[in-house]
Amino acid sequence: QEIGDGRLFRADVPTNAAGKAPSGEMMWLSRWSLDILSGYAGYTYGIPVIFHEDANNLGQKYIVLLTKTIERLAWERKLPVLSAGAVTLILTHEELDMPGIERVAEVPNFSNLRFFLYRNARAAARVTFVADARRAATDAEALALLSDPSFAPQQQVILSTDEPVVAQASPQRPAADANIQILEHSVNAWRAHVTTAQNGYLVFAEPFYPGWEATVDGQPAPQLRANLAFTAIPLSAGEHVVTRRYAPKRFYEGAVISLGFIALTLALTRKRFGIVK
Repeated sequence: QEIGDGRLFRADVPTNAAGKAPSGEMMWLSRWSLDILSGYAGYTYGIPVIFHEDANNLGQKYIVLLTKTIERLAWERKLPVLSAGAVTLILTHEELDMPGIERVAEVPNFSNLRFFLYRNARAAARVTFVADARRAATDAEALALLSDPSFAPQQQVILSTDEPVVAQASPQRPAADANIQILEHSVNAWRAHVTTAQNGYLVFAEPFYPGWEATVDGQPAPQLRANLAFTAIPLSAGEHVVTRRYAPKRFYEGAVISLGFIALTLALTRKRFGIVK
């Protein structure tokens, strides 16, 4: 299935799973894990995943919090959280019958369980413009709002900030409309021409993480923590060029220190061996 710019969410494999492989060789366990995309197996096929186990304890803390929270939520409360994370495909052994969820395939596998692939039509894009915003005073409040079945991340955003919001939630306001023309997109950079008739927020389903810098029309722009774990940039009505780049200060500080050590080493080497021009 085409995942587009979305992600895959792989629900936990239940403990009652029992293998039905042709033989007892360990290779069948690995094959089964790949077939049902267990753990990090999605990356084997180049599939972007989110809300999976943090095997190396390096995950962004709010993503880790959401991952642990999702495990204990009912599906009607999981879905808005997954949608905020741009989850367009869901793989699970559970049979789901919910608005916006379409079963697209059953996944053959060597076990006593059936696994199903679903398409999530309620998912926000990796970058979405919204005009309705709510402010959460605490992480607990943000989590409660995010997991509310009525939350729609395609049109709304929950901000964890003390700054005044530039757009207020209103049931009477029509859905936000913006034209986003991507000019550059890579692992550490994103740039686009954005046109909108409303004030609002450009919401990135990307972790809120130090080292990212943002500009709007060449001027530094604030980045706000949005939907508990993600990122939003305030945007006024009009035409703008918006840029996000990963430029951690430690990288540049480390580069300067490394260059300094190289220069010092060269100078000492020249002195030691009497190298002169």
